[in-house]
Amino acid sequence: MNKAEFDEQFYSPVNLHSADSALTRFINGKGRLSIPASPNDDDMLISRTIRELTETRILLAKIKATGSELLLQYENIYGSETELSKEFSILLESI
Repeated sequence: MNKAEFDEQFYSPVNLHSADSALTRFINGKGRLSIPASPNDDDMLISRTIRELTETRILLAKIKATGSELLLQYENIYGSETELSKEFSILLESI
């Protein structure tokens, strides 16, 4: 596997069941590693899962910030909170 193929697999979404199984194997002292490294080695699966979670948290924070700005602009235009803005506010709180 060349670097481009490795990177393509490494940066693809992780199968969470596979990552959970990898973590369980490490906890039981039976983690699977290979030489050369593979994106599906247990340590790589856990690393990929953490990277994906970090990227998702950053994305959600940006969505929440943008949504909050839009909500503020909407309320400024209409002069007060409306039923739509209340529902949107609840949605933002859930993020």
